[in-house]
Amino acid sequence: MLKKWREEIIQHKAQYFIYLLVLIISLSIFGIGLYRVNKAAEKTLQPTVVNMRKGPGITYDIDKQIEQGTHYHVMAENGDWLQILLTDDDSSGWVPKWLIDSKEFADSSSFIATVLDDTATLYTDNTENSDVAGQVEKNDKLQIVHQIDGWVQVQTSEGTGWIAQEAIEITPGELTHSTGPTDETLKLQENLKNSGQYTVIPTTEGANIRETAETGSAVIDKTSANDILTYIGQEGAYYKVALEDGREGYLANWLAESNSQAMKEIAENVNDKDALNGKVIVIDPGHGGEDPGALSDITQEKEVTLQTAKALKQALEDAGAEVHLTREADDTVSLADRPDMANDLQADAFISLHYDSQETVTSSGTTAYYYNDESLKLAQYIQPQMLEQLPLPSNGIRFGDFQVLRENDTPAVLLELGYMSNPSDVATFTQEEYHNNVAETVVDGLLVYFNYE
Repeated sequence: MLKKWREEIIQHKAQYFIYLLVLIISLSIFGIGLYRVNKAAEKTLQPTVVNMRKGPGITYDIDKQIEQGTHYHVMAENGDWLQILLTDDDSSGWVPKWLIDSKEFADSSSFIATVLDDTATLYTDNTENSDVAGQVEKNDKLQIVHQIDGWVQVQTSEGTGWIAQEAIEITPGELTHSTGPTDETLKLQENLKNSGQYTVIPTTEGANIRETAETGSAVIDKTSANDILTYIGQEGAYYKVALEDGREGYLANWLAESNSQAMKEIAENVNDKDALNGKVIVIDPGHGGEDPGALSDITQEKEVTLQTAKALKQALEDAGAEVHLTREADDTVSLADRPDMANDLQADAFISLHYDSQETVTSSGTTAYYYNDESLKLAQYIQPQMLEQLPLPSNGIRFGDFQVLRENDTPAVLLELGYMSNPSDVATFTQEEYHNNVAETVVDGLLVYFNYE
């Protein structure tokens, strides 16, 4: 019998080989299909850090913190929470949907802070060295109005205060109705504008009006509902305002809205309107190629910096400037090569474009960074235009020890134009209008700079 089978196999050897080959190919295709389905379902964590909890809510214990780049699968959904399975170690837990899938909350700019500690201290400024503004207790909920440098500014019944970010959990939502201006207030503001007077309207009751434009400065007054403050000017991230009794003070721009066009008017009324003609400007779209930069659910930093850079290049060329980009496509460019281009060209200005990111979705706005005195002057002309013309709040001007600034012989600034970690910011700066708005803003700042420096 065995001999007969052996003879039959030998006789039909080629046929059996084909059968075997077809079976192997079929199994391979099936395996690849399963792999592709599995990879398609696999997701990658975009926020910097997310707390994974043992249940669907902030009352459940934190199991672990998962970091940006972690691979996971969604297993279940419960309200605003997702149960996920981590690919690396097969552990599972619950994470907030608004952090994992921030696109769903792109239209939300309101967030609530829930206190995690038994008691937590509120401070008058974003530092423990400032005065104590009050105490809050576990599970207290507070409306968030701003976030910066690991501190969150919240609205209280007494005004505003700052709380350490690690003491709270952040969720989307709104506790109270907006304290925005009434129709009557807006009408009065428009009448004042028509008479040549710009105004500032606070968006938060109890916000501090300070003696100088800096953290820790003495508080001279607090805002009230439907205040209309006279616009005098701006300094850093603050509006300079006149109170009804004639006193002057400073109000953070993220706590107010202004109809001022004063900075734009300065650019329009410069003596030399052709000051950009022939100027050599280097634009540096941050990241690129193998370096994606910060990530959001819908885009990468390297993509939006290049879009902004192209819009700015066109606007500057329309103004007569000679413009060079450190990259014109999705290319990898070293940090050293970027300032080298400006130095080799003996450029008149260097503008590096970036979009920021933080651990929480509440960080928002723009920032202008400088390294040396000449770069500070350039930042001081561009940032006021950003504060006035861009829809995102301004976090002011800051020193930045970045290689593209430090190794640059050219007056150079690095502009952070919004937060990739904030879904509302992302929804704003992924629009073509925003890139064109940034371009106009920077051109105006450069035009004034070259007229006065």
